[in-house]
Amino acid sequence: MPVWEGARNRDLGRGTHGWIGWLAPESLGDVNYYTNMYATRYDSAIDVTRRIAEDHESLLERVLAWQSVIYGERHLPVWLRESLVNNLYLIVEDSHWAQARPPLGDFVFPDGGFALNESPRGCPQIACIPCDWYGNF
Repeated sequence: MPVWEGARNRDLGRGTHGWIGWLAPESLGDVNYYTNMYATRYDSAIDVTRRIAEDHESLLERVLAWQSVIYGERHLPVWLRESLVNNLYLIVEDSHWAQARPPLGDFVFPDGGFALNESPRGCPQIACIPCDWYGNF
């Protein structure tokens, strides 16, 4: 049974930032629980919250740096620049990266298993016949 844990930073310091973190080490698949990969990095929601609180400036700088490279490519049409930046949220929102633990077999060792759910609200499945027929990579 998965355990959801939440934490928040009550000491706002300068009063400009507040932090909320969560940790859900397991997620439910069709009938099995899978251990999420990020549970290898963090032991608690407090650890997640502390990481963001301590590193938020450098994380933001890194994100803005790669985005500015894409937005700076004036030979690309605006719609493509916007798509290259904004469509990446699908990976975070609709993907699952599980540790190489049961019920997954040895075929996912050592990096775990990764799946991208193509339509989590409309038709939740990892792949469909047309996509598999025409090819995935």
